[in-house]
Amino acid sequence: MNTIVKSCLMTAGLVFAFSALADAPSSLHLPDSHSDMNTGKITLYRNQIKDYKFGKNEDITNNELFVTLDTTGSKIFTLHLLEDPVVNTEIADTLREAFLHDMTVTIYASKFVKEGGAMKIHAVQIERAASK
Repeated sequence: MNTIVKSCLMTAGLVFAFSALADAPSSLHLPDSHSDMNTGKITLYRNQIKDYKFGKNEDITNNELFVTLDTTGSKIFTLHLLEDPVVNTEIADTLREAFLHDMTVTIYASKFVKEGGAMKIHAVQIERAASK
């Protein structure tokens, strides 16, 4: 009986392990299924202190970084630096460099947000022009 339970748990674990990677994009130029791909130049880079809330009523957010792009209208991309400090600080630094050097950036952010809402940044991508 104990062997059967172990075998079932092992099989279930393997099935879950393979399905967990199913959301990964097949290319660096495609978003995953829960991200929206947004490309443009950063028009606003706002970094603020922890717990300094931004917004009104139900649209209030408690993030430390806010970014807007020239191509996405009223979309606001946000990042909570304390959520995953090592990765999110690196993303914030990358976005800051892109802003300072007027570089085009691709932001992968939460897809399911109401119109005008803050979109959580999942990943940032900067591409260099190909050499001839």
